[in-house]
Amino acid sequence: MKRTIFSLALLFSACLAQAADSEIFRADATGHLVINPQGQVTSVVFNQDFGDELNAVLKSRVGAWHFAPIEVDGKAVNAKAHFSLDLQADFGDARTGELRITNAQFVDPPVQRQSKPTLTPPRYPTAMLRGRYGAEVVLIVEIDATGNVVRTSGQDGWIFADKLRGDSKAATRAMEAFTEAAATAVEQWQLSEAAARGKRFVRVPITFSLESRSPWHRAHFVPMAREPWTAEVDAAKITQLEPDGSAPRTDFRLLDTLDPALTPAG
Repeated sequence: MKRTIFSLALLFSACLAQAADSEIFRADATGHLVINPQGQVTSVVFNQDFGDELNAVLKSRVGAWHFAPIEVDGKAVNAKAHFSLDLQADFGDARTGELRITNAQFVDPPVQRQSKPTLTPPRYPTAMLRGRYGAEVVLIVEIDATGNVVRTSGQDGWIFADKLRGDSKAATRAMEAFTEAAATAVEQWQLSEAAARGKRFVRVPITFSLESRSPWHRAHFVPMAREPWTAEVDAAKITQLEPDGSAPRTDFRLLDTLDPALTPAG
């Protein structure tokens, strides 16, 4: 995918912060898009405000995507999907950064609350709340034929904090606390719809974040030891489940390649 290089001022006109050398910022983006019968994007709407210039950059990036055409009764049609994107801004110096779209999920439009699965969200760890830490946690979850959770495993993730740079032990402790909170909640979930679709493994991303005027968070990559059983899981057989219970649309197939989520080590 084409790279987007931008100035520090574009990001931090919204962030109201200052970046140092070799820093990473992460943000979630949601919205919806429409494609035509040829699979070209004709409309893009974001729910978040990233500032006028970055809004234009993101709309241009998503607007250039190509999808496999959606067919109804054998005929290609216009189609709409809601999306959830992971954004990453990498700063190799204190002036310019590279904007990445590292993950994209396309889901059905929001449905009425009473028809959504009841998934109790995790509790924010008290110590992390006091320390003003946030996190992106990813769990791999095994479920049985009825949708009961059998076991979970934390994956590599990101800690959001302004004063954590270089303290790997503190970052690991924070990630362990967030992962435990996420797993405690997810273990009580009933994922009947995923089970009904024949799914045995689901990927559950959960974001813990404090209120902020900016959608961007200063992020610190934290590698995590995975449970041994995950080595046997075929990545192609894992479906992503959003925290509100919505599952990806299998008919929306992006033909473009997303950006790699480069970590400080890679």
